[in-house]
Amino acid sequence: MSMVQPQMQQLITSVPKGDPDLTLGLAGSCLLALLILCGCGAEPLPVESWTEEELGKIRSRIWDLGAPEDPTNRVAQDPRAQAFGELLYFSTLLSEDQTVSCASCHDPELGLGDGQTTSTGLLQPTRRHAPHLWNLGYQRWFYWDGRRDSLWAQALSPIEDRNEMALDRLSLLRRIRDDEVLSPYYEELFGSYPAVLDGPLEFAAPEASDPPTAWQENWELLSDDERVALNHAFANVGKAIAAYEMTLTSGASRFDTYARAVVSGDREGQQDYSAQERLGLRLFIGKARCFFCHTGPRFTDDEFHNLGLATIEDLGRISAVETVKNHPFNALGEYSDDRESQSALYTSYLTLSDEQAGQFKTSGLRNISQSPPYMHDGRFGTLREVIEFYSLLPGRVEVGHREDFMVPLLLDDEELDALVAFLESLDPL
Repeated sequence: MSMVQPQMQQLITSVPKGDPDLTLGLAGSCLLALLILCGCGAEPLPVESWTEEELGKIRSRIWDLGAPEDPTNRVAQDPRAQAFGELLYFSTLLSEDQTVSCASCHDPELGLGDGQTTSTGLLQPTRRHAPHLWNLGYQRWFYWDGRRDSLWAQALSPIEDRNEMALDRLSLLRRIRDDEVLSPYYEELFGSYPAVLDGPLEFAAPEASDPPTAWQENWELLSDDERVALNHAFANVGKAIAAYEMTLTSGASRFDTYARAVVSGDREGQQDYSAQERLGLRLFIGKARCFFCHTGPRFTDDEFHNLGLATIEDLGRISAVETVKNHPFNALGEYSDDRESQSALYTSYLTLSDEQAGQFKTSGLRNISQSPPYMHDGRFGTLREVIEFYSLLPGRVEVGHREDFMVPLLLDDEELDALVAFLESLDPL
């Protein structure tokens, strides 16, 4: 018999006979006291044990970011620019034959990707996979090779790319001016259109080619002032699209709920995260070595690494360094709204190195399960295939050398599945 039972019996038998209400009331009180006493002796809720080093890695990955900022884009936080940019993002007017939009390759229904191994524009497939756009506004380099240093400069490139949207900047601005929905947005944000739109030329854009294209020939017919005015207007379009794309933030996930509970010591808050997900997290910050490159709240170091997947046809970062430094729409140039920003400093410090051969940008892992396939060339169809590659590291390195910290991990099936479960827990709530 427990110590509680005789105490209850004593209380109940001490109640005067013939008073049933008092007897029942006291019995109920004693039962409540019993439950409380028994509860005090219950086992605490089970939780995972983490070292201080592991806690630091978990804490550093909790989503705690505010809205992204870009000093080189003065309308980045302007709601009017965001609304205008959203219209442009989904508009097929931005492509030569009016069949392709930004959303064609970055579809919200496909996790802001396109589900293809490599993307297809107007003419032919591109050589690279279209990455998802989640949290793009926090990045400092754009494209897999980092050939642009701002989101607004990146937004302009597909428009004039012959394999993607194939529309020159003169035609683009004229289409926006003549559209009764888009035109008022532009004028409210940026003022009047450049006078060159009223000129006789049908199309014009700078295009390096030999022999010169019709775009280039017409571009050379413009005066310096006309070119600058047209470039400013073209940059404005990119800044509006970027303002919208900067709103595409993923926010907190199941991982964040669990991580906050771990850091705060909230035992109950840790119970909804499965044992498989916890094992995946432990592997991610430990044995599997994912933490080396997938750092911070966005799970990316924003840097470039050689995984051994480059080819001589696509050398990665080394082919982009001079491009971004010399590009007219970079953060240092006259179309930037802050030429002394952090982005501008990054570009000014950038130097070419043999180590950049074969490097590609580290993907952020938030929402990653929603936008297969994976890698710069879309070679892996599932997250499981990606993790198996890291586990085995098969194949000969064709360009440069693989990162020194990458070694075969030889993970078993339980560990592979756990890492997939963890990555899936990074999807938004």
